[in-house]
Amino acid sequence: MAKFSRPFLVEKRLLKLEKSFRLGTQKLRQKLIAELETIFDEAVKMARGEVTVAGKELTLRARRAWAKVASYTAQVIQGIAKGFDEHEIRARTVARE
Repeated sequence: MAKFSRPFLVEKRLLKLEKSFRLGTQKLRQKLIAELETIFDEAVKMARGEVTVAGKELTLRARRAWAKVASYTAQVIQGIAKGFDEHEIRARTVARE
């Protein structure tokens, strides 16, 4: 029977935990991006004036505020997607090696 040192077993467990954490964060990123895209789409509709509130059109000031919400949401999506892409590229590189 093979003997394994305790540090080896701990390291093995940590690597397994790290791998499951990475997969979990990828799923979380996908969900976040989907939710943020919905928010972005709604904010764009509001900024364009396609939506009325209580039967009234939005004021120009309100439409500008919604345009800011849309732009900030797009920036957040871009940041999350960039991290998502970097992780996939890293995973593919490791898989090739």
